[in-house]
Amino acid sequence: MMDENKPLGKDLFGAPSEKQPPPLQEKKIPIPPNPAIKEKVSFTFSWIAIIIRGIVGSLISWFVFTQAHRIEDENTMGRFLVLSSSTDRVIQIHINQLIHGLETIATLHTYESGIDHLAVQRIIETKMKNSPFVKKIAWMQTSSPSITAMPRGLLELLNKAIDERSLQSVAIENETAPGDIPDSSVHLFVPGIKNGVASGAVWAEIDLGELVKNSLDPEQKDAMNIFVFEREQNQSKLLYFFNAEPVKKIKLSDKRESLELGAFQSDKFIHFGKLSMNVTFSASEPYTVYTWQAAIAAGIGMFITSFIVVTAWILLEIEKRQFGHVLHEEHVQEMEGTVDQLETAKNRLVAQENLASLGGLTAGIAHEIKNPLNFINNFSMLSIDLVGEIEKCLESHKDKLAPDDKENMQEVIKTLADNINTIHEQGKKADNTIQRMLAHSRGKPGEWIKTDIHKILDEYINFSFHGMRAKNPTFKCRIDKEFDESVKDIECVQNDICRVFLNLLNNAFQAVEEKQKKGDPGYEPQIFVKTKNVGNYLRIRIRDNGLGIGEENQSKIFTPFFTTKPTGVGTGLGLSLSYNIIVREHGGSLTFDTKDNEFCEFIITIPLQPKKEREVLTA
Repeated sequence: MMDENKPLGKDLFGAPSEKQPPPLQEKKIPIPPNPAIKEKVSFTFSWIAIIIRGIVGSLISWFVFTQAHRIEDENTMGRFLVLSSSTDRVIQIHINQLIHGLETIATLHTYESGIDHLAVQRIIETKMKNSPFVKKIAWMQTSSPSITAMPRGLLELLNKAIDERSLQSVAIENETAPGDIPDSSVHLFVPGIKNGVASGAVWAEIDLGELVKNSLDPEQKDAMNIFVFEREQNQSKLLYFFNAEPVKKIKLSDKRESLELGAFQSDKFIHFGKLSMNVTFSASEPYTVYTWQAAIAAGIGMFITSFIVVTAWILLEIEKRQFGHVLHEEHVQEMEGTVDQLETAKNRLVAQENLASLGGLTAGIAHEIKNPLNFINNFSMLSIDLVGEIEKCLESHKDKLAPDDKENMQEVIKTLADNINTIHEQGKKADNTIQRMLAHSRGKPGEWIKTDIHKILDEYINFSFHGMRAKNPTFKCRIDKEFDESVKDIECVQNDICRVFLNLLNNAFQAVEEKQKKGDPGYEPQIFVKTKNVGNYLRIRIRDNGLGIGEENQSKIFTPFFTTKPTGVGTGLGLSLSYNIIVREHGGSLTFDTKDNEFCEFIITIPLQPKKEREVLTA
């Protein structure tokens, strides 16, 4: 059935039909792009990119210009402060040396009865020759005829110096023409005291201007202007002005605050006894003018750099593929570097395994040797007891033996006892060597604890000294200790550090004992132990004035089993073990300084807070 509500279409003959024909759709034909417009847009964007890069380059140039100016200002200020401080220090050194010289002259005048007057005069002439800023040096007494010619103010100052028995000083402005640079002199009175009484005083007149000029660096005389003010309570007075810029006219004032100075200025103080003066240093224009030149040069350089960057960007667009090849080569180089690092890590692991195997092998050999060695030592002790029993038996049956047989048997028994004692002694030495080998090859670290380093160092100094006294009761040695009390507890493996101290101290005491046996006249054995805090590290010095270490042995001193001691005295493992403990276990350093037949000093440097995880190999 056909739906009556459905619209009917028509067939080809105009009759109604059930099928609805599809609606007509508009077909869009694509328009090909205009190559000229595409190139114009690309060209426009390229120029926009160039302009943006130029603006960015200019901003960078301005930023670098301001930073260069700031850095140059800071650099100039730093050099200026160093120069002003050094000049102030030289002025004060001249003053102090002059005061010490005047005190010496006053003392010589006080005891003039036992000293040649001409010698005192020569000392004064030498002092004035070496100090060109000193205008006058004279010995003044209240009874001197020349005292009447002194100005009243200086006369009162002389009497005050004699009465109070103390240094007195005053600054007096010299007469100058109106408009000239002010200049002043400083008068010093140094009393000569004998048995608590001042008999007179040395009067010295100092040219303040010459003092300042002689204290300047000859190569930096035009670097800064110098103003010297006398400050008394709330008042100040300009005593002297050194002008490093004669062409420039500087407005002077008695008040420091009224001076028109630049940014580079510094205030210092100098003292003539109780007289204090304020010295103001101000950098001259020639000293600071190069700052702007350097900053401008940096700005121009950055502007040129930005231009080059823009040009390079254009070239980079053209040579993009070549850069891709360069990046590929850089990647290859980076891979080669990674391979080299892996090869290095591999070599380190192999070396670490070799060292671990060597340590295990050493420990195994030492253990295997120790078992039969224990039998040798034990049976040698039993044999010594048996020899004693044989001697007792022989003594009880001596009447039954012929005299010749008895004498032969006693001689054989004595030889046997000596041989057994020698075997036991050498066995103990071999056992000691094996113990050191086991300690040298042990792989597990000790316990890290807080340790009072000075306490254990002091204990092992006494322990080593008394150990030497036990072997040689006549041994004497001077021991000097200087401990830095700012360091109390440090984190370390206490047992290992104690072993290092004992090795080094025993070596030091043995060295001074060997030198004492030579019988050098005037020789006194001496051991010096010092600790010092050097930032994050503690430095320990153990020094002796013994035989020292010969130049031919210095390169082998930390080699295992190498020793400079006589045969049977040392095993050659003490310093090697100490080196491993300090360097590999504690991350420090063990060095030495020595001079043959004069001294030897071992220097231990260990961190105050070391890392507990240590690499077996050192880079």
